[in-house]
Amino acid sequence: MPLFWKRKPLSLTVEHRRALRLLASAADGRPEALLLAHGLTATLLAELQASKPATISVHPTRAGGRAIMVRRLWITDAGRQALLLCATVVGSPRFSGQSR
Repeated sequence: MPLFWKRKPLSLTVEHRRALRLLASAADGRPEALLLAHGLTATLLAELQASKPATISVHPTRAGGRAIMVRRLWITDAGRQALLLCATVVGSPRFSGQSR
């Protein structure tokens, strides 16, 4: 019996891929508020973080003279590989309706 349970890998939905593409396009990550403004849900962002395609960090910043904490999401290497794999599978002739 294993000492731990392996987490089932996340199967990427269209929304997961959209979130990962947004994260991949920003070298310094994206603020959580911006991703929510793009229509992504907090649950979806938590799923990405829990299954490792993205990571969350909290940074102090100043807004209106007050110190606040801002959560930023970053794409991980696993997230980049997942996007690449999805692009490879979706773009293959087998899935695009093209013949070889």
